[in-house]
Amino acid sequence: MTSKRMLFFISIIIFFLSTTMPAFAVSTVSTTKKTTAVKPLEKLFYYVPGFSTFYSLQANGNKANIFAPQVYKVDASGILTGSISDVALEVVNQNKTPIMPLVSNANFDPDTPCIQF
Repeated sequence: MTSKRMLFFISIIIFFLSTTMPAFAVSTVSTTKKTTAVKPLEKLFYYVPGFSTFYSLQANGNKANIFAPQVYKVDASGILTGSISDVALEVVNQNKTPIMPLVSNANFDPDTPCIQF
């Protein structure tokens, strides 16, 4: 299974779980006679560029509270690259969904020693 296909399936599973879990959430917590309301769960739409995730965004983007695109990378010199496609951004703006960008390490190598502070 290719890594893009794996990421797509993981994003679908996360989205499915995030949209069904609120149905099982407790709406109130009772500690004494006073009842305290519980904040509803956030529903995050994890997005990686691709046709399948874009079509999923079009179909299900209005159900998410947060749009989390993994399109940005930062390199060893601190340069940030990446962008959200205009068509995906149009869907997100249409639904008025807040964006929480995810940033990954470009050219990450787990065998390279890291800086110790």
